[in-house]
Amino acid sequence: MTAEEAIALITEQGVNHERTKLLSPGAQLIGQWLKSITAIDKSQAGGFSLIGEFATKKQKLEPGLFFLYSRFLCRKNEKKRTFTYDGKKILTDEEGVPILKEIEQATTYFDSRAILFDFDGENLEITNYIWLPTYQWAEKLWQPVEYWIDCQPRMEAKIDYWEAEVATRKVALEQAQERLKALKHQYSGANEELAPEISEWLQTAAVLGGKKSNRRAIA
Repeated sequence: MTAEEAIALITEQGVNHERTKLLSPGAQLIGQWLKSITAIDKSQAGGFSLIGEFATKKQKLEPGLFFLYSRFLCRKNEKKRTFTYDGKKILTDEEGVPILKEIEQATTYFDSRAILFDFDGENLEITNYIWLPTYQWAEKLWQPVEYWIDCQPRMEAKIDYWEAEVATRKVALEQAQERLKALKHQYSGANEELAPEISEWLQTAAVLGGKKSNRRAIA
């Protein structure tokens, strides 16, 4: 699963989360990023205390704990009492008390949130949905992150994921070694019978080199 796909799924799940209602209607997303968390360094300030790597949109995610940070521009209408004027003059009643009127005034503010989620290599699950303060926001994540590190949820699924990854990478490594060996033999002019799939691959690999007479043979 790519980071982009994970963000889409988490955003979809987050819509029905009980804490979503705290986001004001009409809020506009103005910034978002995804980061893995592997440890906490409480000697650091802010986001630097959350040890991990930022994920690019097309990056394939490995199992672990992630947090999706989102920043919103919010608007709200507030009722406000203000003076009434007749031109530049404040209107008053018969006793000289200023006459007030109630108006609605729109104000803007920022809201930031972090959605912590666990990814086992196939499925993801929201563990915490946290609205963050403006200052020392990273400290709000320390406790849930420490809890996750202690518990390591869905460990069996992650073991299955890495067993499959090791098998896949082992096959890929063996194939790469066979191709490298074939290239060296072709370059040195050695006559050796090769597997059909390697011979077929060599027909396309020729563009990687020039004339053998112009290069030093590889032993």
